[in-house]
Amino acid sequence: MAFPRQLEEQGQCWPLVRQRQQRHRQRQVEHRLAPTWVIISTTSYLFLFPPRLPAAAGGERASLAQRSEISLKTSGLVTETRPLARHPESYKVKKLKSYCKGLRVDEALVISAYESWLDSKAGKKNAWRVRQEHGSASALIQEIVREVETRSLTFRPIKRYRHREPTNGKLRIIGVESVKQQVCDYVAVAAMSRLLDAKVGFWQVSSVPGKGQLMAAHAVRRWSQEGGYYVHMDVRKCYPSIKADVVMMLLRRYVRSPDVLYIAESLLATYGGGLEIGSYFSLRMSQLVLSFGYHEVENMRKVRRNANVPLVTHQLWYADDIYLFGRDKRDLRSAARKLQRFLLKGFGLHVKPWKISRISNEEPVDVVGYTVRRNRTTLRGSLFLRACRALRRYRRSPTLKRARRATSYGGWFRHADCVDVWRDNGFSKVFRQARAHISAAERGNHERNDMLCNAD
Repeated sequence: MAFPRQLEEQGQCWPLVRQRQQRHRQRQVEHRLAPTWVIISTTSYLFLFPPRLPAAAGGERASLAQRSEISLKTSGLVTETRPLARHPESYKVKKLKSYCKGLRVDEALVISAYESWLDSKAGKKNAWRVRQEHGSASALIQEIVREVETRSLTFRPIKRYRHREPTNGKLRIIGVESVKQQVCDYVAVAAMSRLLDAKVGFWQVSSVPGKGQLMAAHAVRRWSQEGGYYVHMDVRKCYPSIKADVVMMLLRRYVRSPDVLYIAESLLATYGGGLEIGSYFSLRMSQLVLSFGYHEVENMRKVRRNANVPLVTHQLWYADDIYLFGRDKRDLRSAARKLQRFLLKGFGLHVKPWKISRISNEEPVDVVGYTVRRNRTTLRGSLFLRACRALRRYRRSPTLKRARRATSYGGWFRHADCVDVWRDNGFSKVFRQARAHISAAERGNHERNDMLCNAD
Protein backbone atom coordinates (compact mmCIF):
# COMPACT_ATOMS: atom_id res chain seq x y z
CA MET A 1 0.00 0.00 0.00
CA ALA A 2 1.41 3.38 -0.95
CA PHE A 3 1.65 6.15 1.59
CA PRO A 4 0.26 9.65 0.91
CA ARG A 5 3.67 11.15 0.22
CA GLN A 6 4.40 8.50 -2.42
CA LEU A 7 1.03 9.08 -4.02
CA GLU A 8 1.69 12.82 -4.02
CA GLU A 9 5.02 12.28 -5.82
CA GLN A 10 3.25 10.13 -8.37
CA GLY A 11 0.66 12.86 -8.93
CA GLN A 12 -2.13 10.93 -7.34
CA CYS A 13 -4.43 12.43 -4.69
CA TRP A 14 -5.09 10.88 -1.31
CA PRO A 15 -8.83 10.42 -1.14
CA LEU A 16 -9.16 11.34 2.59
CA VAL A 17 -7.08 14.52 2.56
CA ARG A 18 -8.75 17.70 1.37
CA GLN A 19 -6.96 20.87 0.65
CA ARG A 20 -7.92 23.84 2.87
CA GLN A 21 -9.97 26.35 0.97
CA GLN A 22 -8.36 29.70 0.61
CA ARG A 23 -11.01 32.16 1.72
CA HIS A 24 -10.68 35.89 1.74
CA ARG A 25 -10.34 37.02 5.32
CA GLN A 26 -12.10 40.17 6.34
CA ARG A 27 -10.92 42.18 9.27
CA GLN A 28 -13.10 41.50 12.26
CA VAL A 29 -14.06 44.59 14.24
CA GLU A 30 -15.20 44.10 17.85
CA HIS A 31 -17.97 46.35 19.12
CA ARG A 32 -17.29 46.59 22.82
CA LEU A 33 -19.09 48.76 25.37
CA ALA A 34 -17.42 50.64 28.15
CA PRO A 35 -17.34 49.06 31.62
CA THR A 36 -20.61 49.03 33.53
CA TRP A 37 -19.49 51.50 36.19
CA VAL A 38 -18.51 54.00 33.47
CA ILE A 39 -21.93 53.71 31.82
CA ILE A 40 -23.77 54.15 35.12
CA SER A 41 -21.69 57.09 36.31
CA THR A 42 -21.88 58.91 32.98
CA THR A 43 -25.61 58.27 32.62
CA SER A 44 -26.21 59.57 36.14
CA TYR A 45 -24.18 62.67 35.40
CA LEU A 46 -26.13 63.37 32.20
CA PHE A 47 -29.38 62.75 34.05
CA LEU A 48 -28.54 65.23 36.79
CA PHE A 49 -26.93 67.81 34.49
CA PRO A 50 -28.59 67.57 31.06
CA PRO A 51 -27.01 69.52 28.18
CA ARG A 52 -28.62 72.84 27.38
CA LEU A 53 -30.32 72.67 23.99
CA PRO A 54 -30.41 75.68 21.68
CA ALA A 55 -33.58 77.70 21.40
CA ALA A 56 -36.17 76.50 18.93
CA ALA A 57 -37.23 78.36 15.83
CA GLY A 58 -38.87 81.67 16.52
CA GLY A 59 -36.86 82.25 19.68
CA GLU A 60 -38.97 79.86 21.78
CA ARG A 61 -37.24 77.63 24.28
CA ALA A 62 -37.26 73.89 23.84
CA SER A 63 -40.09 71.96 25.42
CA LEU A 64 -39.71 69.63 28.38
CA ALA A 65 -39.86 66.59 26.09
CA GLN A 66 -37.02 67.95 23.97
CA ARG A 67 -34.96 68.74 27.03
CA SER A 68 -35.50 65.24 28.39
CA GLU A 69 -34.08 63.68 25.20
CA ILE A 70 -30.51 63.15 26.37
CA SER A 71 -28.23 61.82 23.68
CA LEU A 72 -25.61 59.42 24.89
CA LYS A 73 -23.63 59.72 21.67
CA THR A 74 -21.56 62.48 23.16
CA SER A 75 -20.33 60.11 25.83
CA GLY A 76 -19.11 57.55 23.27
CA LEU A 77 -20.87 54.74 25.07
CA VAL A 78 -23.84 53.81 22.91
CA THR A 79 -25.04 54.79 19.50
CA GLU A 80 -28.72 55.35 20.17
CA THR A 81 -30.71 58.00 21.92
CA ARG A 82 -32.57 57.20 25.14
CA PRO A 83 -35.26 59.53 26.47
CA LEU A 84 -34.79 60.09 30.22
CA ALA A 85 -37.74 62.03 31.58
CA ARG A 86 -37.33 64.17 34.69
CA HIS A 87 -40.09 65.29 36.96
CA PRO A 88 -40.72 69.04 36.76
CA GLU A 89 -40.40 69.33 40.56
CA SER A 90 -36.82 68.05 40.37
CA TYR A 91 -35.72 71.33 38.80
CA LYS A 92 -36.78 73.25 41.90
CA VAL A 93 -34.62 73.71 44.98
CA LYS A 94 -35.97 71.54 47.79
CA LYS A 95 -36.62 73.38 51.03
CA LEU A 96 -36.99 72.18 54.59
CA LYS A 97 -40.50 71.42 55.74
CA SER A 98 -41.78 74.31 57.83
CA TYR A 99 -44.52 74.45 60.42
CA CYS A 100 -46.92 77.01 61.94
CA LYS A 101 -47.00 78.94 58.67
CA GLY A 102 -49.20 82.02 59.14
CA LEU A 103 -50.40 80.89 62.58
CA ARG A 104 -51.75 83.72 64.73
CA VAL A 105 -51.92 83.55 68.51
CA ASP A 106 -55.58 84.46 68.93
CA GLU A 107 -58.06 84.10 71.75
CA ALA A 108 -59.16 80.59 70.73
CA LEU A 109 -55.60 79.25 70.88
CA VAL A 110 -54.97 80.83 74.28
CA ILE A 111 -58.24 79.46 75.70
CA SER A 112 -57.35 75.95 74.50
CA ALA A 113 -53.89 76.24 76.07
CA TYR A 114 -55.39 77.56 79.32
CA GLU A 115 -57.71 74.54 79.55
CA SER A 116 -54.77 72.20 78.96
CA TRP A 117 -52.88 73.97 81.74
CA LEU A 118 -55.83 73.54 84.13
CA ASP A 119 -55.87 69.78 83.46
CA SER A 120 -52.14 69.46 84.14
CA LYS A 121 -50.50 68.98 87.50
CA ALA A 122 -49.21 72.56 87.55
CA GLY A 123 -52.68 73.95 86.79
CA LYS A 124 -54.38 71.96 89.53
CA LYS A 125 -51.78 73.20 91.99
CA ASN A 126 -51.70 76.88 90.95
CA ALA A 127 -55.21 77.57 89.65
CA TRP A 128 -56.01 79.61 92.77
CA ARG A 129 -53.27 82.08 91.84
CA VAL A 130 -55.14 83.22 88.71
CA ARG A 131 -57.74 85.18 90.67
CA GLN A 132 -55.11 86.53 93.05
CA GLU A 133 -52.71 87.77 90.35
CA HIS A 134 -55.04 88.68 87.45
CA GLY A 135 -58.58 88.87 88.83
CA SER A 136 -60.13 86.28 86.49
CA ALA A 137 -59.23 83.79 83.80
CA SER A 138 -60.76 85.90 81.02
CA ALA A 139 -58.64 88.89 82.06
CA LEU A 140 -55.50 86.74 81.92
CA ILE A 141 -56.39 85.42 78.46
CA GLN A 142 -57.13 88.89 77.08
CA GLU A 143 -53.88 90.21 78.51
CA ILE A 144 -51.81 87.51 76.80
CA VAL A 145 -53.54 88.04 73.43
CA ARG A 146 -53.12 91.82 73.62
CA GLU A 147 -49.45 91.73 74.61
CA VAL A 148 -48.60 89.25 71.85
CA GLU A 149 -50.26 91.46 69.25
CA THR A 150 -48.45 94.59 70.48
CA ARG A 151 -45.15 92.74 71.08
CA SER A 152 -45.07 93.84 74.74
CA LEU A 153 -45.15 90.47 76.52
CA THR A 154 -43.69 90.69 80.04
CA PHE A 155 -43.43 88.22 82.92
CA ARG A 156 -42.74 88.38 86.61
CA PRO A 157 -39.25 87.24 87.65
CA ILE A 158 -38.88 83.50 88.15
CA LYS A 159 -38.48 82.46 91.79
CA ARG A 160 -35.72 79.88 92.15
CA TYR A 161 -34.81 77.67 95.09
CA ARG A 162 -32.24 74.96 95.71
CA HIS A 163 -33.44 71.41 96.06
CA ARG A 164 -31.23 68.50 97.07
CA GLU A 165 -32.62 65.13 96.06
CA PRO A 166 -32.76 62.73 99.00
CA THR A 167 -32.10 59.69 96.80
CA ASN A 168 -28.77 60.63 95.24
CA GLY A 169 -27.82 63.94 96.87
CA LYS A 170 -27.86 65.96 93.64
CA LEU A 171 -28.39 69.70 94.06
CA ARG A 172 -30.82 71.19 91.56
CA ILE A 173 -32.07 74.74 91.06
CA ILE A 174 -35.84 74.62 90.54
CA GLY A 175 -37.68 77.59 89.02
CA VAL A 176 -41.26 78.55 89.89
CA GLU A 177 -42.87 80.62 87.12
CA SER A 178 -45.78 83.00 87.40
CA VAL A 179 -49.22 81.82 86.31
CA LYS A 180 -49.05 83.97 83.20
CA GLN A 181 -45.76 82.44 82.11
CA GLN A 182 -47.03 78.92 82.79
CA VAL A 183 -50.01 79.55 80.50
CA CYS A 184 -47.70 81.00 77.83
CA ASP A 185 -45.64 77.81 78.05
CA TYR A 186 -48.70 75.83 77.06
CA VAL A 187 -49.60 78.36 74.34
CA ALA A 188 -46.18 77.97 72.71
CA VAL A 189 -46.24 74.17 72.97
CA ALA A 190 -49.78 73.99 71.55
CA ALA A 191 -48.77 76.20 68.62
CA MET A 192 -45.74 74.00 67.87
CA SER A 193 -47.55 70.70 68.40
CA ARG A 194 -47.16 69.59 64.76
CA LEU A 195 -43.43 70.35 64.83
CA LEU A 196 -42.95 68.40 68.05
CA ASP A 197 -45.01 65.46 66.79
CA ALA A 198 -42.91 65.31 63.62
CA LYS A 199 -39.48 65.65 65.23
CA VAL A 200 -39.68 63.92 68.61
CA GLY A 201 -38.93 60.21 68.22
CA PHE A 202 -41.30 57.41 69.15
CA TRP A 203 -38.98 56.04 71.84
CA GLN A 204 -38.51 59.41 73.53
CA VAL A 205 -40.94 58.38 76.24
CA SER A 206 -40.50 60.96 79.01
CA SER A 207 -43.46 63.26 79.78
CA VAL A 208 -45.51 61.99 76.84
CA PRO A 209 -49.12 60.96 77.57
CA GLY A 210 -49.53 57.21 77.21
CA LYS A 211 -45.80 56.42 77.45
CA GLY A 212 -43.58 57.17 80.43
CA GLN A 213 -41.71 54.86 82.77
CA LEU A 214 -43.96 51.84 82.36
CA MET A 215 -43.58 51.77 78.58
CA ALA A 216 -39.81 52.10 78.94
CA ALA A 217 -39.57 49.21 81.42
CA HIS A 218 -41.73 46.90 79.31
CA ALA A 219 -39.74 47.71 76.16
CA VAL A 220 -36.40 47.03 77.84
CA ARG A 221 -37.78 43.76 79.24
CA ARG A 222 -38.79 42.70 75.72
CA TRP A 223 -35.48 43.74 74.15
CA SER A 224 -33.49 41.94 76.84
CA GLN A 225 -34.84 38.62 75.57
CA GLU A 226 -32.77 39.09 72.40
CA GLY A 227 -29.49 39.22 74.30
CA GLY A 228 -26.54 41.25 73.07
CA TYR A 229 -25.13 44.41 74.61
CA TYR A 230 -26.34 47.78 75.83
CA VAL A 231 -24.88 51.13 76.83
CA HIS A 232 -26.33 53.75 79.15
CA MET A 233 -25.38 57.35 78.34
CA ASP A 234 -26.30 60.45 80.32
CA VAL A 235 -26.08 64.09 79.21
CA ARG A 236 -24.25 66.17 81.78
CA LYS A 237 -26.47 68.98 83.18
CA CYS A 238 -28.85 68.72 80.25
CA TYR A 239 -31.15 71.70 80.90
CA PRO A 240 -28.48 74.32 81.70
CA SER A 241 -26.30 73.03 78.84
CA ILE A 242 -28.97 73.58 76.16
CA LYS A 243 -28.50 77.25 75.34
CA ALA A 244 -31.33 79.54 74.31
CA ASP A 245 -29.46 80.47 71.11
CA VAL A 246 -29.46 76.82 70.00
CA VAL A 247 -33.20 76.50 70.61
CA MET A 248 -33.98 79.71 68.73
CA MET A 249 -31.78 78.60 65.83
CA LEU A 250 -33.86 75.43 65.47
CA LEU A 251 -37.16 77.27 65.83
CA ARG A 252 -36.23 79.88 63.21
CA ARG A 253 -35.34 77.05 60.86
CA TYR A 254 -38.69 75.27 61.09
CA VAL A 255 -41.29 77.73 62.46
CA ARG A 256 -42.83 80.27 60.06
CA SER A 257 -45.05 82.18 62.49
CA PRO A 258 -43.86 85.55 63.88
CA ASP A 259 -46.22 85.27 66.86
CA VAL A 260 -44.94 81.84 67.90
CA LEU A 261 -41.31 82.89 67.49
CA TYR A 262 -41.96 86.00 69.58
CA ILE A 263 -43.51 84.00 72.45
CA ALA A 264 -40.66 81.46 72.37
CA GLU A 265 -38.02 84.18 72.40
CA SER A 266 -39.77 85.98 75.27
CA LEU A 267 -39.89 82.79 77.33
CA LEU A 268 -36.26 81.88 76.68
CA ALA A 269 -35.14 85.38 77.65
CA THR A 270 -36.30 84.76 81.24
CA TYR A 271 -34.26 81.57 81.76
CA GLY A 272 -30.82 83.08 82.10
CA GLY A 273 -29.04 81.51 79.12
CA GLY A 274 -30.11 77.86 79.34
CA LEU A 275 -33.34 75.99 79.90
CA GLU A 276 -35.23 76.19 83.19
CA ILE A 277 -35.90 73.15 85.38
CA GLY A 278 -39.59 73.23 86.27
CA SER A 279 -40.81 74.82 83.02
CA TYR A 280 -43.07 72.88 80.66
CA PHE A 281 -41.75 74.79 77.66
CA SER A 282 -38.17 73.90 78.63
CA LEU A 283 -39.15 70.25 78.91
CA ARG A 284 -40.53 70.14 75.37
CA MET A 285 -37.64 72.14 73.92
CA SER A 286 -35.12 69.74 75.44
CA GLN A 287 -36.98 66.89 73.74
CA LEU A 288 -36.82 68.78 70.45
CA VAL A 289 -33.06 69.31 70.71
CA LEU A 290 -32.35 65.71 71.71
CA SER A 291 -34.59 64.41 68.92
CA PHE A 292 -31.87 65.26 66.40
CA GLY A 293 -29.56 62.86 68.24
CA TYR A 294 -32.35 60.28 68.19
CA HIS A 295 -32.67 60.45 64.41
CA GLU A 296 -28.88 60.47 64.04
CA VAL A 297 -28.79 57.09 65.77
CA GLU A 298 -31.50 55.82 63.42
CA ASN A 299 -29.30 56.64 60.42
CA MET A 300 -26.13 55.00 61.78
CA ARG A 301 -25.40 52.07 59.46
CA LYS A 302 -22.55 50.08 58.01
CA VAL A 303 -22.21 48.15 54.74
CA ARG A 304 -21.78 44.43 55.25
CA ARG A 305 -21.98 42.04 52.27
CA ASN A 306 -23.73 44.59 50.06
CA ALA A 307 -26.36 45.31 52.72
CA ASN A 308 -26.90 48.22 55.08
CA VAL A 309 -26.73 46.94 58.64
CA PRO A 310 -27.85 49.24 61.49
CA LEU A 311 -25.31 49.78 64.24
CA VAL A 312 -28.04 49.94 66.89
CA THR A 313 -31.01 47.57 67.04
CA HIS A 314 -33.03 49.48 69.68
CA GLN A 315 -32.81 52.83 71.42
CA LEU A 316 -34.66 54.43 74.34
CA TRP A 317 -34.52 58.06 75.49
CA TYR A 318 -35.93 59.05 78.86
CA ALA A 319 -35.27 62.76 79.53
CA ASP A 320 -31.46 63.02 79.36
CA ASP A 321 -30.85 59.27 79.80
CA ILE A 322 -29.99 57.38 76.60
CA TYR A 323 -30.09 53.59 76.25
CA LEU A 324 -28.68 51.94 73.12
CA PHE A 325 -28.99 48.20 72.42
CA GLY A 326 -27.11 46.15 69.85
CA ARG A 327 -25.92 42.66 69.04
CA ASP A 328 -22.35 43.59 68.10
CA LYS A 329 -20.15 45.16 70.74
CA ARG A 330 -17.94 46.99 68.24
CA ASP A 331 -20.90 48.44 66.38
CA LEU A 332 -22.47 49.61 69.63
CA ARG A 333 -19.23 51.28 70.73
CA SER A 334 -18.92 52.98 67.34
CA ALA A 335 -22.51 54.26 67.56
CA ALA A 336 -21.99 55.59 71.08
CA ARG A 337 -18.87 57.46 70.02
CA LYS A 338 -20.59 58.95 66.98
CA LEU A 339 -23.54 60.09 69.09
CA GLN A 340 -21.21 61.62 71.66
CA ARG A 341 -19.39 63.61 68.97
CA PHE A 342 -22.67 64.64 67.32
CA LEU A 343 -24.16 66.06 70.52
CA LEU A 344 -20.97 67.91 71.39
CA LYS A 345 -20.37 69.37 67.94
CA GLY A 346 -23.96 70.20 67.08
CA PHE A 347 -25.40 71.37 70.40
CA GLY A 348 -22.51 71.68 72.86
CA LEU A 349 -23.78 68.84 75.08
CA HIS A 350 -21.30 66.73 77.04
CA VAL A 351 -21.97 63.06 77.75
CA LYS A 352 -20.80 61.44 80.97
CA PRO A 353 -18.41 58.46 80.81
CA TRP A 354 -20.16 55.30 79.66
CA LYS A 355 -19.45 51.57 79.43
CA ILE A 356 -20.60 48.77 77.12
CA SER A 357 -22.30 46.01 79.14
CA ARG A 358 -23.62 42.58 78.25
CA ILE A 359 -27.30 41.92 78.92
CA SER A 360 -27.19 39.29 81.66
CA ASN A 361 -28.20 38.65 85.26
CA GLU A 362 -24.82 39.90 86.43
CA GLU A 363 -25.21 43.28 84.65
CA PRO A 364 -28.96 44.07 84.53
CA VAL A 365 -30.34 47.15 82.80
CA ASP A 366 -31.08 49.85 85.38
CA VAL A 367 -33.77 51.94 83.71
CA VAL A 368 -36.38 54.39 85.14
CA GLY A 369 -36.37 52.86 88.63
CA TYR A 370 -36.51 49.24 87.50
CA THR A 371 -33.78 46.61 87.29
CA VAL A 372 -34.47 44.55 84.17
CA ARG A 373 -33.07 41.07 83.60
CA ARG A 374 -33.95 38.46 81.03
CA ASN A 375 -36.21 36.46 83.32
CA ARG A 376 -37.53 39.08 85.78
CA THR A 377 -38.02 42.77 86.49
CA THR A 378 -37.44 44.09 89.99
CA LEU A 379 -37.27 47.48 91.66
CA ARG A 380 -34.05 49.38 91.99
CA GLY A 381 -32.43 48.64 95.34
CA SER A 382 -32.69 52.13 96.80
CA LEU A 383 -36.30 52.52 95.60
CA PHE A 384 -37.28 49.15 97.06
CA LEU A 385 -35.91 50.08 100.49
CA ARG A 386 -37.71 53.44 100.51
CA ALA A 387 -41.01 51.80 99.51
CA CYS A 388 -40.79 49.13 102.21
CA ARG A 389 -39.83 51.74 104.80
CA ALA A 390 -42.83 53.93 103.88
CA LEU A 391 -45.29 51.04 104.16
CA ARG A 392 -43.90 49.89 107.52
CA ARG A 393 -43.99 53.40 108.94
CA TYR A 394 -47.64 53.78 108.04
CA ARG A 395 -48.45 50.41 109.60
CA ARG A 396 -46.68 51.47 112.79
CA SER A 397 -48.14 55.00 112.96
CA PRO A 398 -50.94 55.73 110.46
CA THR A 399 -51.24 59.39 109.46
CA LEU A 400 -52.63 61.06 106.35
CA LYS A 401 -49.19 62.17 105.16
CA ARG A 402 -47.76 58.68 105.56
CA ALA A 403 -50.82 57.19 103.86
CA ARG A 404 -50.24 59.34 100.77
CA ARG A 405 -46.59 58.37 100.71
CA ALA A 406 -47.34 54.66 101.08
CA THR A 407 -49.91 54.61 98.28
CA SER A 408 -47.50 56.38 95.92
CA TYR A 409 -45.36 53.22 95.81
CA GLY A 410 -48.20 50.86 94.93
CA GLY A 411 -47.72 51.15 91.17
CA TRP A 412 -44.04 50.26 91.42
CA PHE A 413 -44.81 46.92 93.08
CA ARG A 414 -47.75 46.22 90.77
CA HIS A 415 -45.63 46.30 87.60
CA ALA A 416 -42.60 44.46 88.99
CA ASP A 417 -41.99 40.81 89.86
CA CYS A 418 -42.40 41.44 93.60
CA VAL A 419 -45.50 39.37 94.37
CA ASP A 420 -43.77 37.28 97.02
CA VAL A 421 -42.41 40.31 98.86
CA TRP A 422 -45.80 42.04 98.64
CA ARG A 423 -47.59 38.99 100.07
CA ASP A 424 -45.10 37.81 102.69
CA ASN A 425 -44.74 41.23 104.34
CA GLY A 426 -48.46 41.95 104.43
CA PHE A 427 -48.14 45.06 102.27
CA SER A 428 -51.40 44.36 100.46
CA LYS A 429 -53.43 44.93 103.63
CA VAL A 430 -51.41 48.04 104.52
CA PHE A 431 -51.96 49.45 101.04
CA ARG A 432 -55.75 48.97 101.27
CA GLN A 433 -55.84 50.67 104.66
CA ALA A 434 -53.86 53.64 103.33
CA ARG A 435 -56.22 54.05 100.37
CA ALA A 436 -59.27 53.94 102.63
CA HIS A 437 -57.65 56.54 104.90
CA ILE A 438 -57.10 58.93 101.97
CA SER A 439 -60.63 58.38 100.60
CA ALA A 440 -62.20 59.24 103.94
CA ALA A 441 -60.10 62.39 104.26
CA GLU A 442 -60.95 63.56 100.73
CA ARG A 443 -64.64 62.82 101.27
CA GLY A 444 -64.62 64.99 104.35
CA ASN A 445 -62.92 67.83 102.47
CA HIS A 446 -65.52 67.72 99.70
CA GLU A 447 -68.40 67.76 102.17
CA ARG A 448 -66.85 70.70 104.01
CA ASN A 449 -66.41 72.66 100.79
CA ASP A 450 -70.01 71.97 99.77
CA MET A 451 -71.25 73.26 103.10
CA LEU A 452 -69.22 76.46 102.72
CA CYS A 453 -70.52 77.00 99.18
CA ASN A 454 -74.13 76.51 100.30
CA ALA A 455 -73.62 78.91 103.19
CA ASP A 456 -72.40 81.62 100.81
